[in-house]
Amino acid sequence: MTAATLRAQRTMLTGLCRCGGDAQEWAATNPVAALPCARTPLPHPLSTPLLQPLLAPSAATVGAATPATGAPTHRDVAALAWVAEQYAVRADTLGLLLGRLSPDGPRTVHRWEYAPGRRAELPALSDATVRYHLRRWLHAGWVRPQRALGRTWILPTRGGLDLAGSGYRPWTLVPSQLQHLHAVAVVRLAIETATPEAEWVSERALTRLRAQRRETWWRPDGGLVVADVAVSGGPPLHTIEVQLTPKHLAKLQQVFEHRYPGEVQTTYFTPAGHQEGLRRRLAVLEEATRARHEPWSRVTVVSLPELPGVSYAGAA
Repeated sequence: MTAATLRAQRTMLTGLCRCGGDAQEWAATNPVAALPCARTPLPHPLSTPLLQPLLAPSAATVGAATPATGAPTHRDVAALAWVAEQYAVRADTLGLLLGRLSPDGPRTVHRWEYAPGRRAELPALSDATVRYHLRRWLHAGWVRPQRALGRTWILPTRGGLDLAGSGYRPWTLVPSQLQHLHAVAVVRLAIETATPEAEWVSERALTRLRAQRRETWWRPDGGLVVADVAVSGGPPLHTIEVQLTPKHLAKLQQVFEHRYPGEVQTTYFTPAGHQEGLRRRLAVLEEATRARHEPWSRVTVVSLPELPGVSYAGAA
């Protein structure tokens, strides 16, 4: 079986995150379902370089790289593509990702309350099972584990990137970026767990789009595709920002002056202790922007999601 055949059979996340109820009602307590989003599905995936890492087929095959432990599975391809979009992931995050993609239903299923009265099932693989899959991937040459800051990080190799059809180059671990990358991966996993219909566009895909257009807008940490919204300058996105440490007002002003041209609205995920300060700085920016009679899109500030079995500690 070729990688192209596997990719052709992959289940793609199309459509939008569909939110029920009043988004404002949940904003204070719900870090995921409070994301305001359109309620109409995409008629088809966007035919744009923005989603090229997910949609563009590759001519590569896996015949020579098939490991002795078996041919690549649909889950292998989907998980490697997910990891490639996030640059690298921690091993504990990988356990939740593989659990969510598991066709058999893992023994451990967390009941995660992502909002008052709202729960989602979060399957998780045991540490031993995660190590088994990592040995398979390592034997096949698809990943290279690397220790950094007391944690094990998983990076796709050239072979793993080709299998996933991503078109990205292998990434080199940068310790100063790991805390932020891990937090973004957890936020993405939380959103996709609570709203499986959500279509995530990664920072890496946005970086590629910006380079292709030779533009200089601020690169968000990710985005959710929004349907049936007319914007100029790029595919419409509900942009996602993960802010672990407070940004000064001047830095926030720079971000909003050069924001992604297809932005419809923005949600900031930040530690609880930073929320009020961030809201105050955003209010100052909004007032100044409206005083200049310039448009201001909706901006929401929510807490970082707390997923069972995954912490934010140990990555800095």
